[in-house]
Amino acid sequence: MLLLVLPFAFASHGQFWKKDDKSDKKEKKEKRSKQDLNSMYSLLYDGDLSADFGANHLLSDHQAIARLQNRFIPANIFKKKDNTLSKIGNSLYRLSKTFLIDYTMNYSLYSTQRFVFGSKYRLDQSGATSSEVNLKLPPPYTNDFSTVVSSFTDSISAFQQSLNLAAAMEGSSVLSDLARKNTLLNKDFAYEDALLYLFTNNDLAAHIGLIKDNGYNEIYGYVDQINTMYTDANLSVQKLKVLSFLDMGLDPMNIASAVGIAKYIVKGEELTDMLWLKFGEKIKWLPSLKMSLAPFGPEMNYQNFLKIDKTMFEFDFHHAVGGYVKSMGIDIKAFNLLFGEKKKLAIDGMMSFWNQPEISFKKEALYETFEGFSGGGQVNINYRILKKRNAYVQGTIGYKGKGYQEGASLDSDFIFRFGLAFR
Repeated sequence: MLLLVLPFAFASHGQFWKKDDKSDKKEKKEKRSKQDLNSMYSLLYDGDLSADFGANHLLSDHQAIARLQNRFIPANIFKKKDNTLSKIGNSLYRLSKTFLIDYTMNYSLYSTQRFVFGSKYRLDQSGATSSEVNLKLPPPYTNDFSTVVSSFTDSISAFQQSLNLAAAMEGSSVLSDLARKNTLLNKDFAYEDALLYLFTNNDLAAHIGLIKDNGYNEIYGYVDQINTMYTDANLSVQKLKVLSFLDMGLDPMNIASAVGIAKYIVKGEELTDMLWLKFGEKIKWLPSLKMSLAPFGPEMNYQNFLKIDKTMFEFDFHHAVGGYVKSMGIDIKAFNLLFGEKKKLAIDGMMSFWNQPEISFKKEALYETFEGFSGGGQVNINYRILKKRNAYVQGTIGYKGKGYQEGASLDSDFIFRFGLAFR
């Protein structure tokens, strides 16, 4: 990771965007100033090396690389922008740059989150005695797939087995949620963020809808596991395929991501407006749909983002599908509370409540069981420590009850983190 360079990259964020030609006013307007950034990238440590830990650090790495890239790699190599040949040449150059640099970098971050902080994290939580991660470059650089190899000396519960099968997609989902939050907090959508979002947010849909059964696939394994656990489940890959395409097609940020990448390649425009539904000048609303694979079966999550000036609220409702079990939950999140003009203090708050069917998990040598209502919450407090830089100290405190929550342990847990954060 690039954690050693991050404090310098973020703290001097206003200096890291590429210098603009004074004569090119249009391009100059497309560059963000540090005052336009409301998103927060955290460098916090937690002892579990959880999916949330990985997502925060990898997004911080991604931002550092993107800002260094904008600083030193030009968006155009032909100066005469009103010339047809120059426009074609610049478009081909940006296409090559996107494939050689952005595609490879974004895939590597996505793959790291997927296997290290998705699969390996869940396997270790289940009591794996060893977990070996083999990361590969994306096609066409290699035709091999990244893998995680683990071994167990003791048995684990059926719910942990189903969760392990879905763990890679779960890791991607945690990363896409954080990427979405940071993107929506800003005024516009940077093209560098679009490709990473497309990788992570559509990971589950791609594995269900686009990858055929080649003898083993974690999706087929997950479906078989759920049907074994619940004889009346009657779950199939085809049913998941329908839900996954709804997930992919009803997410406005997928559209914005594709448009953003196209605009950058064709026109060199680095920023794209988000597809908000606007109510006046400062109130915006964006609905979205998301599917996740819980240990007791698939869930649908209806997400709503309400932005009021620089503060954003998120209201989510999720429930099990298929009819063989009943589960439901709500998540309420607030970002950038008390975020005034001086931007010295920002508070994020999150609360979750759920009612879930019976699940069991192995804890040390014994099995524990949970069923019914539980919940959790946490508060993040950010305080700017440098007057002219977007560097903050951040502290997080919270609690999670027993039950399934994406990217977290099945057991109850106190949450305490402390570190640095940057805009």
